[in-house]
Amino acid sequence: MFLFLVFLFLSLSSPSFSSPSPPLYITPLLQSGQYAQAQSLSHLTGFLPGEPVSSYSAFFTIAEGTHLHFWFHPVEKDENWQSKPVALWLQGGYGLSTIRGGIQEYLIAYNVTPDGLVGKYDSGLTQYMNVLMIDNTRVGFSHTQDPSYPIVGSYALIAGQYDGLLAYQGTIKSLRSLDWPGSDCLNTETFSRSQIWISGSLFGYIRRCPGLWEVLALRASHVVQLYQPAPLWKVVAAFVKETYKM
Repeated sequence: MFLFLVFLFLSLSSPSFSSPSPPLYITPLLQSGQYAQAQSLSHLTGFLPGEPVSSYSAFFTIAEGTHLHFWFHPVEKDENWQSKPVALWLQGGYGLSTIRGGIQEYLIAYNVTPDGLVGKYDSGLTQYMNVLMIDNTRVGFSHTQDPSYPIVGSYALIAGQYDGLLAYQGTIKSLRSLDWPGSDCLNTETFSRSQIWISGSLFGYIRRCPGLWEVLALRASHVVQLYQPAPLWKVVAAFVKETYKM
């Protein structure tokens, strides 16, 4: 199933942090069936004063000496979070931390200011579903002993001026060539745009097929979740609810 949104990001290097404790590699525990132990060891609480925000963080081992850092946030204020969908967030390109992007772009329950202050944010994606963020190799806390993984540093991999180069018509053509339940809809008059109104304001325009929503957001530049996070996550939640009959 597809939710078709065009996002483009400016990649910046992540700052270096020293870990206060040895890295927690949970893959051996998972491979031996010790799921409860892995969950218990990776459980985090108390990030916000007075806010019982719960999350899970550790490392997956994907090859010998190569470990990817993840941060999992259950849906807020729902004891049955295990039955909710999971949004997998992978920030595009080497050099840009998924977790840093997830905080800056309002996926989770709190944000961090440039001064290092942590504050509550009430319109994150975790209001509607679980969020799993995984950093690329050699980005953020992810690390490897394999020299074949490049270190990008502070290079900007993608900039906003590339927006005009995105082959939108090519994307639609590719979708039409794929065999999926809603592909026939792309060739009909029903695949036409209609307005999206949220809280009395025009958020943008949408074209819908079964399993595919194409959303054009207004006043959002090329990073919708940064400039229009609250209405965007409502649209994403509505897509998931309709597609999976939740």
